[in-house]
Amino acid sequence: MPDALHAWIVLRQDSVVRIAGLISLALVGYMLLVFGRFLVYWAGSRHAFRHDRPAEPGDPAAFQWHLVIPCRDEEAVVTQTLDGLRAGAPEAHLWVIDDDSEDATRELVLAAAARDPRVHLVQRRRPHARIGKGAALNAAYREISARLPEGTDRSRVVIGVVDADGQLGPDTLARVCSTKALGRPDTGAVQIGVRMRNTDDELPLPGRGRAANALARALVRMQDIEFQATNTGMQLLRRRTGSVGLGGNGQFVRLTALDSLTAEEGRAGRPWPERALLEDYESGLDLRLAGWRLTHVTEAQVSQEGLISLRRFLTQRTRWAQGNMQCLRYTGRVLRSPHYTPSGKAEVLYTFLQPVVCVLLVLLLPLSLGITGAGVVLFPEETAEFQLRFGPWMLLAFVLAALPMVFWGFAYRRAVHPDRSRLTALLWGVAPLIHELGDATRLVHTGQHWDEAMSGRFLRDLDLPEPELLTGVGGRPRAGQIARSLGQLDTAFAEDRPLAVVVQGDTNATLAGALAANARGIPLVHVEAGLRSFDRAMPEEHNRVMVDHVSDLLCAATGENVANLRAESLAEERIELTGNTVVEVVRRQLPDGAARATLLAAHGLRPDGYVLATVHRPENTDTAEALGAVLAELDRIARAGTPVLFPMHPRTRAAVERFGLDGLLERLAVTGPVGYGDFLGLAGHAALLVSDSGGVQEECTVLGRPLLVVRRSTERPEAVAAGFAALVPPGEELGALARAWLSDTPERLARLTATPSPYGDGLASARIAALTAAIAGPAGVGSAPLAA
Repeated sequence: MPDALHAWIVLRQDSVVRIAGLISLALVGYMLLVFGRFLVYWAGSRHAFRHDRPAEPGDPAAFQWHLVIPCRDEEAVVTQTLDGLRAGAPEAHLWVIDDDSEDATRELVLAAAARDPRVHLVQRRRPHARIGKGAALNAAYREISARLPEGTDRSRVVIGVVDADGQLGPDTLARVCSTKALGRPDTGAVQIGVRMRNTDDELPLPGRGRAANALARALVRMQDIEFQATNTGMQLLRRRTGSVGLGGNGQFVRLTALDSLTAEEGRAGRPWPERALLEDYESGLDLRLAGWRLTHVTEAQVSQEGLISLRRFLTQRTRWAQGNMQCLRYTGRVLRSPHYTPSGKAEVLYTFLQPVVCVLLVLLLPLSLGITGAGVVLFPEETAEFQLRFGPWMLLAFVLAALPMVFWGFAYRRAVHPDRSRLTALLWGVAPLIHELGDATRLVHTGQHWDEAMSGRFLRDLDLPEPELLTGVGGRPRAGQIARSLGQLDTAFAEDRPLAVVVQGDTNATLAGALAANARGIPLVHVEAGLRSFDRAMPEEHNRVMVDHVSDLLCAATGENVANLRAESLAEERIELTGNTVVEVVRRQLPDGAARATLLAAHGLRPDGYVLATVHRPENTDTAEALGAVLAELDRIARAGTPVLFPMHPRTRAAVERFGLDGLLERLAVTGPVGYGDFLGLAGHAALLVSDSGGVQEECTVLGRPLLVVRRSTERPEAVAAGFAALVPPGEELGALARAWLSDTPERLARLTATPSPYGDGLASARIAALTAAIAGPAGVGSAPLAA
């Protein structure tokens, strides 16, 4: 420590010690408050769990049952699921909502429907499909409502939701319609218990080693404990406070309760939230706020397959935590609602705030340790005295947090496995502590394109976490961007070494991340490897070649990308054909039909009747000749009567002003940059796209829209080869080809809609994540972060 700083601290020793002590006391107090709050909640759950009394079964014949099974690519389980549901609920109609599966799901359901008239298929197709489970459930609601005979008593119609791998117990329907559940006319919905069907599977990962299978078995057992003990106690407590929550699997809702939600403005035909991460829990909040009673039935259960992948488990829990935080927007309505009791309001707020509390604890713990460490070095006597006085309280706080979780192991043993020993129950009780693990991924944003319109909005649209932002990168020349990013990333990797680094694409930031990982000997994964334009005048071509040659895992999107990598003699074992993540991103982010109609109306556009254009690359914006040639042809299209929507990149706007080209914008519908979802919505109805973007070359193949690529070369020839795109230079050739393509719009769109995207099946992310986890190594799972 510098002498001057040491002298300053010694001079103000009393004040420094006092302030550090106050901060430490505040941290101790916060932890005691949080853990005490948890202890009260746990005690209430345990009491409700121990004193639960089952109700007598009701008469299922008094109701009409419709079980909804949302499916996407479920050919492996759908037939077994239908057979099991028919055995467990022989009187129910079974509705499979096929969310545009690409396997044999549809054919298997149609075959089952041919044998059983109570099996029905609701077929959804993109762009209306694959936009969330809430949208699929709403499609089922509309279909069931439309098929009910006139005069049906809708209060006696029940819609149940079962996952594609779910199986109901044999007496589920009788339990759900008991006098404590749907047998009461004020009950709007019932949630039943959930259990893991594969808890006793000795080899959940066939072909893997003992350690991998032991971890998978422990993970499944932990989930079973969570649902059959912890969650059951929580739901029984909620039953007493009037705040029962609905889950995605095993919820049963009275049709009139759903009808009451569709009466709200803007929700006609859509009782389930369509843009929520927790559409099931939020639908329960909506029902309770509408005055309906919700309850939980523990004696009826639905079984499902427990997750055997730690990565998928962490992803699921991170999504649930984000969904809980989304629910914070209900806070005001819950607090004002006459339908929630004071204890119910307290319980709901506990649930909403739990992720926030955990995040604060994660942030405050290092602060506490840092203060203690500094105190030991600077003021050992005062620090020792403080720890003797308040250390036991800190220890008590941690015991209060950990010990109650262990007790659930004994509750689980008594309820599920009374034949097992108490030692086994103790070990089971330790398992839920794994829930405290956070997401193992860090998102690092170099700041190369840090702009609210161009970057911040996209992060929100894609539901990405807040990134760690590097500084001083944007606006520099290429060499400066790479050098600045490289230095900061190297420091970050040295301080908190990741298990693996994932870089995507071919930007300067991508190259910096690759070089930083390579310098530190960290496994490097390149997504979109093997892209080649063979045009060395493009800076991106240099970037992608260098990144590919230092990467340990090359995730190639297409067979042509694989061939490019092999031609450069890169090792075969480093190359994997994964498909492109753009397919699933477009499907997930494309707004639904109503949102797209609203978007087009806001811009005064009609479907298939306009051109959408974007220009931003240096080759088109660095000279007045190139930019003027592009804008002149767009102006001619607009003058001929076809509207041209032009979301303008900041670089392009600056170039237009610098070159005095404002006159060429007068007939164009110029806007600022739009969000990613809005861009997809606009692109999905355009008669023609004109762009120099690399990403649009991929997105057009998923949307089925024609694209003129205003560039001299492209690293993505697949879109051209498949007939989606054509490569044209700025100038008259661009205008001539645009007019020719616009002249046969209906035929061209019909042809492209029937043409599959060359970029894969929409499962690239899952493949890349699995490969990345493998290259990161099993020893580090859960102990160090990945960097993306």
